[in-house]
Amino acid sequence: MKKIIPALLLPALILFSGCKMSPTGYTPRNGFLHPGVLHTQEDMEALRKLIDRWEGIIEWTDNDGDGVYTAVTDISQAVTPATPPADPAAELNPATASGQDFNTNESVVEPEKWAAWRELKAGNRRGYAEYRARSSWNSLRANSSAQHTYTLKGPYVYLARDGVYGSNKTNIETDFQAAYLNALMWMLTGDKRHAMKSFEILDAYSQTARGLKDGGTGDYRLMTGLQGAVFACAAELLKHGKDTVNHKSSGLTARQFVNIENSMRNVWIESMERFYAITPNTQGNVGLIVTSAYMGMAIFLDDQEMYNKSLNFWLGGFDNGNLANYVHPVTGQTQETKRDQGHAVLGIMKLGMVCEMAYKQGDDVYTAFDSSLWKGSEFTARYNTGDNNWTHTPMEFDPYSAWYYFDPNWDDVSGHNPENIYGNLIGVGSPGSGSRGSGKPAFETVYNHYHRRRGFSMPWTESYLTRDGEQYDGSDSPPAYGSFLIAGPDLIRELGIN
Repeated sequence: MKKIIPALLLPALILFSGCKMSPTGYTPRNGFLHPGVLHTQEDMEALRKLIDRWEGIIEWTDNDGDGVYTAVTDISQAVTPATPPADPAAELNPATASGQDFNTNESVVEPEKWAAWRELKAGNRRGYAEYRARSSWNSLRANSSAQHTYTLKGPYVYLARDGVYGSNKTNIETDFQAAYLNALMWMLTGDKRHAMKSFEILDAYSQTARGLKDGGTGDYRLMTGLQGAVFACAAELLKHGKDTVNHKSSGLTARQFVNIENSMRNVWIESMERFYAITPNTQGNVGLIVTSAYMGMAIFLDDQEMYNKSLNFWLGGFDNGNLANYVHPVTGQTQETKRDQGHAVLGIMKLGMVCEMAYKQGDDVYTAFDSSLWKGSEFTARYNTGDNNWTHTPMEFDPYSAWYYFDPNWDDVSGHNPENIYGNLIGVGSPGSGSRGSGKPAFETVYNHYHRRRGFSMPWTESYLTRDGEQYDGSDSPPAYGSFLIAGPDLIRELGIN
């Protein structure tokens, strides 16, 4: 049956829906934004408990009284999440059966088969989730960019994805990923060498970088947003966090963060402001990506005005790249559904990231526009798991319906794509098939909120997660490793671990 929004969430929905002014109702603690961009201290403490559970650590002790804790381990108490059985989707869903191309498959996925699959999985839903979480953690700590021995490849004076300076793109992405992952590893292991590595990278770029350069395609906006979000998340952990083993801060002083703060304001945010000042002329993912960095830096800088501006844009700005305009509030179709699915899935990923940032600040924008992101996740996951049963006939959103509604006449806020190269103009009669079914760390954040926290039914998103195991691999931008980093804190509460 269709999920009804709980009554307790309706005030937030009324507050945020269609808002075009700076939102009211946000009350910061002590005049500052709450510490934590994506990951709060409480989140990190919960993740450490999961690691202890898997490694059989029963307590941490300071034997010498020097503030350095060592683990007391009883390997017999280590919990190894059971490996899920062979994905039943291969048998129950013709779209994922071996040898079939689901872009051309016309088979009807019978509702009763999906019901049987859900019943089969329901008995061990937590087991699947914990397996994904542990696999995600193992992948994170094995990542070469997560090592305190990582060798800095930059820094560079000008940052770019293309053009004259574009040859440095991969090195820049890897350096910022290393800063973020090392900050996480310090928080989770207590090894301060990770914190120093993260700071080394951020400080080097902050002292060196003078601007983000456009190589002629406008892709500087993507680097501004993708690496800017990583920058904000890493800096926030180093400035406000304490490691979860020794319970100590990074030891970095306020003076040491001055270069980072200046770089954010004078290099990164300046570039973002250029984007916000222009008339809409980009696909939606650009605005989503830029706003993830802008909001993240607002939180790091304790800048209430910036934060309000990001919420204002998110909930009513005139652009394709916000929650107001990216997701159809009735169908769940996204502004980039007609494009390749790599971009459509990326959109869900960044929508979830910004909503999660706001949620950590006490603003539940997940509820906005009749919980449109829930619908967007289900629509996008349904199409990307191979279901071709979309129709042009308008119908009420229901994830359990045999059909789902695709509107060929729904398009971007400017009414056209000025570059006319993406094939998502008004009247295109079907969702895009390029990159269909390809994995990105997109769905775990949205699934964790709507399903674990709120109890919404998300059969298609769950199907995608179970089938794809997408969260085992990293990315150059959060919320990678979401099965562990995002879902882990709520999973540990679900498991009843104190």
